[in-house]
Amino acid sequence: MALGKDRGAINVKGGGFFKIRELKPTATDAWSDVGYLQSTEFNDEHTMVEAIDERGLQVDYVDGGQSMKLTTQLMQSDYDVLNLLKGAAGKVYEGYYKCYTAEGNYQEWNFPLCRLNPGIKMTMQASTLRAIPLEIRCLSVKANMTRTPVEYNVTEGQQYVMTENAAEKGAPSDTASTVASTLY
Repeated sequence: MALGKDRGAINVKGGGFFKIRELKPTATDAWSDVGYLQSTEFNDEHTMVEAIDERGLQVDYVDGGQSMKLTTQLMQSDYDVLNLLKGAAGKVYEGYYKCYTAEGNYQEWNFPLCRLNPGIKMTMQASTLRAIPLEIRCLSVKANMTRTPVEYNVTEGQQYVMTENAAEKGAPSDTASTVASTLY
């Protein structure tokens, strides 16, 4: 890791590219682009626990758990998008997000197991973009798995994998049924 000041590492745009595929109950190998994205927020949150002894001294600060959530604003509100949100209850998906950095690299994110928050929240108003929030909750995988491409290999407990390369790797090409049976 090489931290330091680097103007080339300042990014002012998102990727605008998010794909999903269903793993459960129906494993689907084909990836579906969710459409135009207005914005996407990644929130990898750790619940930290203060370890304070009986004298009142803080002796440690311990990770008590992790929760990964993505919230994206969908710009399209067509029938297919609305049906995706309406029918998401009880389903498990795999997600893939990519963006191009100011340094000329591809950052790619794989979310091997996730659930979409079902339901539709949308405002109908004149002269206003009808953006629809899509909340994605990442789940921890139950086992290690060697993926194709290997940049997306996961270990037990992981909720996502991020990679950055000069060349785009693309979405994982493992079959959806293999991913579902190994990781869920």
